[in-house]
Amino acid sequence: MPLFSLVDQNFRQGIVSAPVVFVDFYSLTCGPCAVFRPIFERVAQRHPGAGFGVVNYEQAPDEVETLDIHSVPTLIVFRGGQEVQRHTGVMNEAQFETFVRGYGV
Repeated sequence: MPLFSLVDQNFRQGIVSAPVVFVDFYSLTCGPCAVFRPIFERVAQRHPGAGFGVVNYEQAPDEVETLDIHSVPTLIVFRGGQEVQRHTGVMNEAQFETFVRGYGV
C-alpha cells in the first residue's frame, strides 16, 4: 500500500484502510520530522500489508486536537480505527523496522 496523506476530511477513512495503520504527524518546519520522513517512507515500502499515512500537523487541526498531539514527530499506530500505541520523537531505521514488525506486518 503506498504512503498516503491525511487531513481532517479523510482522516477517519485513512486509519481503517488497512488492518494496521502507522500515521506520522509532522511539520514542514520540524528538523527531526525531516530526518524521520525518509525512514518512514523506506520502511513503508517494505510492508505493503500495513497502511502508512502522513499528516501535516498544520493541515489537520481537528485531529491534532482530538488526539492531543503537542509535539512532532508523533507516530500513532491504529488498529481497527483505534489508537493502540504512540511514539513521539525520531526512531532510526532499525528501530522503526522493529517497531513495525512488532505488529506482524
